[in-house]
Amino acid sequence: MNTWISLARLAASIGKLNEAETYYRQTFALAEQINFLSHPVVQGWQQEYAQLFAPTPTPPIPPEIQTLADHLITWIQTPDWAQSQAYLEQYALSLLTAEAEAILALLQQGNPDNRALPQHAALLSRCRELGITAAYQELQAALAAAQAAAQDPAAQALAALLQVDSPEAMAQTLEQYPALLELPTLAHLSALAAGAHQANQLEITRQLLTFLLILLEQYNHVHTEQVEEEAHTHFIALLQAIVPLAEQVDPAFAHALNQLSGWALNSLGNHYAAQGNHVQAITTYTQAISHSPENAMLYRNRAGQYLELKQYGEADQDITQAAQLEPEAPRLAQLRQALAGNAD
Repeated sequence: MNTWISLARLAASIGKLNEAETYYRQTFALAEQINFLSHPVVQGWQQEYAQLFAPTPTPPIPPEIQTLADHLITWIQTPDWAQSQAYLEQYALSLLTAEAEAILALLQQGNPDNRALPQHAALLSRCRELGITAAYQELQAALAAAQAAAQDPAAQALAALLQVDSPEAMAQTLEQYPALLELPTLAHLSALAAGAHQANQLEITRQLLTFLLILLEQYNHVHTEQVEEEAHTHFIALLQAIVPLAEQVDPAFAHALNQLSGWALNSLGNHYAAQGNHVQAITTYTQAISHSPENAMLYRNRAGQYLELKQYGEADQDITQAAQLEPEAPRLAQLRQALAGNAD
């Protein structure tokens, strides 16, 4: 369900509403199959779906500010940054105002796919803060840094990621840019999301978090069986570092990250168990349960480690909890048999 809802949000964020609706419906169909429709998270997704597909007419720009809007549009359409600066200097008296920023906000509402509008809104704000010359110097420095970063493989991978508009494109991009599934790139993408949120760019933040969640799930899937202890610990720390931001944007993101943390910690716990480090395995499974208390496998795995340490009371409690969450799990019979044999 987390994968479907992530794809739904990704499609919606880039205007693919038909695809988004299909993914939402697949999410709800799966939730119904497993009797999960009444869960608060799923109900939240349903409210999100209803709001997304409700008609939202764009308010018209008031006639009395049309002239100012025309000046803004002309400024945005200047062919290069030198002419952009010259035009802004020419009309500074009317454009370096709170009214102009408000009109830019209206233009963004009416043209959500126009990437030049948020860029110019940020530039206008900086011009009001620093002055036109200083703000354009800052812009030129940022553009130069971006050009230099374009030579970096991780930066190239992130640039390609931001062009993804379908599951097929995502699969092709991951195949072409394996750096997207490396921890430094994931950490950089997390920093980009935090920066977008700090700049109050909510839709960009949501899009980046959607991409990030998909990549984190892919990373975890690749590293489920073979765990490199230090790298996996860093991965888990990265997951939890993103949670506070996700909670501010969408609690469903935070819930998905906590579930993913549970699975990642489960893999690390399995790694310790295979080494015979039962105490550390129990500690790790316990951490996993704190993030994902509805995951029955975590209780079964911890019960197995308690049995190894002959802590039968704790094992019995975990077996009972696992049975309440997932009564048909095949391993329950094995755990109960082992517990009964040791108790005898």
